[in-house]
Amino acid sequence: MVTFSCEGCNSTLKRTQVVNHRYKCKFSSNLSCIDCSKTFEKDDYLLHKGCISEAEKHEKSLFKGKSEKKNTLQEVWLEIVNKVSTDPSTPEKLRPTLKRLDEIGNVPRQRTKFMKYLKNSLMMKNDDLCESLWNLLYGTLQLQKENESKKNEIEISSQKKEEEIKEKSEISAESFNFAKAAKKILKKNDNKLPLKELKEKLRSKLVEKKGIDNSEAKKRTKRALKEGLENIEIEGKQA
Repeated sequence: MVTFSCEGCNSTLKRTQVVNHRYKCKFSSNLSCIDCSKTFEKDDYLLHKGCISEAEKHEKSLFKGKSEKKNTLQEVWLEIVNKVSTDPSTPEKLRPTLKRLDEIGNVPRQRTKFMKYLKNSLMMKNDDLCESLWNLLYGTLQLQKENESKKNEIEISSQKKEEEIKEKSEISAESFNFAKAAKKILKKNDNKLPLKELKEKLRSKLVEKKGIDNSEAKKRTKRALKEGLENIEIEGKQA
């Protein structure tokens, strides 16, 4: 959560406290971010929703951040409010209220509390307008969840396919008889062949016989030679 400092009275403010503070403070409407020291005029602070930490600020290249955390349900809800309030397709009659909700920040995400908040805090008496606001925000939230769910399903499916391909590739490579192939190659070359050339010929043979990609074939050939190189060379010379 970004924290601001009022340049008029030096009060420390959370984003949700700025609007109320400006009604009380008579010195200045400018704010500065406590973390990055950037100054904001008027409503520019609304766009500043994430910032660097103190550790990242001072340690710079030495800083190693923590793993990214998922947004809380309330943070997701506030992002929806901001998204809808700035969306050009949002009905004109709803925009003023949505802008106010985005500025205030602390917006209830449960229907009953949301409706009471509109009527008691924003003094909205039009039930149809309140209902339209809720339907728009809640509908946008549900659509975002569906899109994220589909995206996750696609990623999971893609990962499974990659794992299956890798597993098939490993099985194919493991069933290839490197020792037998090495003997034949050495025999054709009078049992005299540089290791580098033997490795390359084995790799090519593996690709030809098992149909796996060059990169994987190279890894398998290197491992096979490392595990049984002495036996392959001795048997090849004796053949």
